[in-house]
Amino acid sequence: MESSAVGRNDDEGRRDKVSAPLAVAADDGLLPTDVLLEILLRLPADALCRLRLVCRSWRSLTSDPGFANAHAGRHPLITGLDPSRRAVHTQDMSSGNILRRILVPRQGFDLTTAQPDLVCVSPDHGPSFLLNSVTGGVVATMPKNVGCAAESPSIIGLVPATGEDYKVLRFHLESMNRSTVQYCHVVTLGVNRRWRAGPRPPMIIEWRRSGHRVVMGGVAYFLLGTCLFNSASIGPDSIASFDLATEEWRPTMAGPLTLSSTKLLYHKHKHEFRSSTLLVLDLDLFR
Repeated sequence: MESSAVGRNDDEGRRDKVSAPLAVAADDGLLPTDVLLEILLRLPADALCRLRLVCRSWRSLTSDPGFANAHAGRHPLITGLDPSRRAVHTQDMSSGNILRRILVPRQGFDLTTAQPDLVCVSPDHGPSFLLNSVTGGVVATMPKNVGCAAESPSIIGLVPATGEDYKVLRFHLESMNRSTVQYCHVVTLGVNRRWRAGPRPPMIIEWRRSGHRVVMGGVAYFLLGTCLFNSASIGPDSIASFDLATEEWRPTMAGPLTLSSTKLLYHKHKHEFRSSTLLVLDLDLFR
């Protein structure tokens, strides 16, 4: 009995930590379970939906939560927008296949930040709303920000401490006594959603550049470009960061870029996505 138990533990270690119910397929068919598992993990989700009908053991294997987690790790998703078609696309990065197209019934919009299955969409006119990228349904609509002359794009992130609370951050500019002041507001999704005034940013955040912002670990990061309202001491490659849990701004960081402000503006369209990717990969170096 002891050798049998050890064998099961070894098998589980080789199955990407997929849980015990996968053993039902061990003696079914010509392929060993670990080989069958490896093949199925490489297939796209739409193919797996069809293969679940092959037999009960395959259905049990592909229905296991551990298999779902392992498959998601092999097939990362990315969500983007197609303004010309007013659509949000969800794409499998491993295969390049577009898994879903969600039409947005409003002219002009900005896709600000996407969680694995939650997308925040900000139209040019009207409040922002959240889409479930799996079902295509509207999860929530942001309340109107009282005091703002116009709606502005929003950014959404998950608070890691709770693992359940999503917060949305937004900015707006006001001209006061020949100077420009920027304010930010925060709202927590759930019951009684209301915008709360947050601390003013340490510099003007150019929030409309969707490729220059990202949320990681409950912190919203903004890669700064050249803004006429910021002081000369703030470099065009600086990184501003907002802690969604404490709702406070962290100290501004010097970014990974070494380009001058002129080159940064010149190469913006060519390297905008690459810059945001570099920001995602190198953030731990600046903590």
